Amino acid sequence: MPAQFVYGRRNGQWTHIRDLDPAIHRGRLCGCVCHGCGRALQAHMGESKAWHFQHDVDDGNCNPQPMTLLHAFVRDRLAERRQLWLPGGAVEVVADVWGTRRTEFVEIQDRVYEFSEGKSEHPVGDLQPDVVFTIPGRWDLALEVRKTHAVDAAKGERLRSLFKDAIEFDVSDLPAAGITESELDQALKERHRWKWVSWMEHRQAETRFRNRLSWELKEWRVDIGFFTRAMPYKPVAAAKLRQAQKRLVWAKGELARIKLAWSSKRERAEALGALELTDRFAVACAAMELQPEDLPVFFAQRVQLGMQHHPYAWQLPVFAAFGLGDKAFGSDVVAAWAEIALPDCVWSKPDERTRNGFNQTRAALHGYLAQLVAQGLLLWNGRAKAEDQVFQPVFARRSDFLAFLSE
Repeated sequence: MPAQFVYGRRNGQWTHIRDLDPAIHRGRLCGCVCHGCGRALQAHMGESKAWHFQHDVDDGNCNPQPMTLLHAFVRDRLAERRQLWLPGGAVEVVADVWGTRRTEFVEIQDRVYEFSEGKSEHPVGDLQPDVVFTIPGRWDLALEVRKTHAVDAAKGERLRSLFKDAIEFDVSDLPAAGITESELDQALKERHRWKWVSWMEHRQAETRFRNRLSWELKEWRVDIGFFTRAMPYKPVAAAKLRQAQKRLVWAKGELARIKLAWSSKRERAEALGALELTDRFAVACAAMELQPEDLPVFFAQRVQLGMQHHPYAWQLPVFAAFGLGDKAFGSDVVAAWAEIALPDCVWSKPDERTRNGFNQTRAALHGYLAQLVAQGLLLWNGRAKAEDQVFQPVFARRSDFLAFLSE
């Protein structure tokens, strides 16, 4: 008797018998062929027996196995997709830092992956994963469809060595008779079917945890000999500087408005923080009577630890706020001001601090201020501990600073 099965290929695509319309697809009208031998199939869609495909004639050499067909259907259907939801979840991260071992659980969000292509049974090295997806601009993701045996330790190790991302999709408990396209869509949403074998986001979470511990367990110190001479940061943000130059007339008016409307340093910081980044920089240029396209190297220079934007965006605003006058200040005060006035430049997670109280924003600003000391633009009590260091302006007035630049 001819073999009976529920999958055929129609117009080059996998088709489940239940995805056909009995009104128009009975018998050979289905237009389906066998996945194994390529011969025409008949669609049996009666009321007394389960719907199935059969060959026209008995052929003992072509006897498709239901579970094999299910595996191939899932594999090839997934390879055709250009989007795939993959689950996140709570994962354990481990870090060994300076003899201290710590663990914690972090939550990784579910994510929809975008692919430029997917290839079934594509060889990579000595492996041939069920599907290899290409993530545009990043890397390939391997997907294994589990029908009987899960990915074992040896294969898992090879997948991790070849792919930054590899995941297993379990179909072992699905009906051997097969599932329809809509049933596959439902199965893909079931978290328990997915198991990450190699997961870039997990490794990135572990790296962030390790870096955080390294930061929190140390006492931060500034390298005062890093740059005694200002060295320009490259590449130069030429387009942004041109944009700020065009906004300079507006910036002078905005500076006057801020001074008139607000009297406290915090209120003025909030007003600056509400501005778009380039406009904020233009206001700082107006305050210091500097031309954005002729910016002194002190305000676009390389630093030990950067902020979350090009140096021009934060170095001049910081100096304009603290670098003139007669008031001493600590880097903690500057960091608190920057959180308000430069919200798009500061580092996230301000509560992650070293043993002596430095978050990354304060450390970056402290390092920059120390460079200005070495370059003659600020003074400090250099022998104090970093957390106790106080900076003092060299220039009482803007005119003094501009005279220094012209020397």
